[in-house]
Amino acid sequence: MVPDVILEPHCAVLDFVFYTGKQFPAEYRGGAFLANHGSSNRAKRLGYSITFVPFKNGKPSGPTRDFVTGWMAGPDEREVWGRPVGLLQLADGSLVLPDDGGKPVWHVSYDAKGHAKRETPDTGGVHPRPSLPWPAFRCPPHLSHC
Repeated sequence: MVPDVILEPHCAVLDFVFYTGKQFPAEYRGGAFLANHGSSNRAKRLGYSITFVPFKNGKPSGPTRDFVTGWMAGPDEREVWGRPVGLLQLADGSLVLPDDGGKPVWHVSYDAKGHAKRETPDTGGVHPRPSLPWPAFRCPPHLSHC
């Protein structure tokens, strides 16, 4: 039996959502976002990310790829800043990502000019910002640690 999608062992997918919004670029429409809680009992860490699986005609059409990363220092490091536990697509097409490691709730949105933005409660600079797939980021004016 050949799997439709190959996931890393122990990545601990705790939630997924098929993207039906129109805010993100067209390549994301109909695909699946996966919340990878991550491994805590391995010599090399993995997960701690949001990944994306493209779909076409109701079937996976490509490999899993990173969408939001940056919640761990590295696979060989013990330091972890967050662990995604869920996904929620809002009516405007943006995504909300709850995190039970660092405790914030991340909000990922995209505008037509190619700018992604993430919003989260002020963490006092303690937790780093996750990385997003789009080249430019904007911090909302009311947040100082975005």
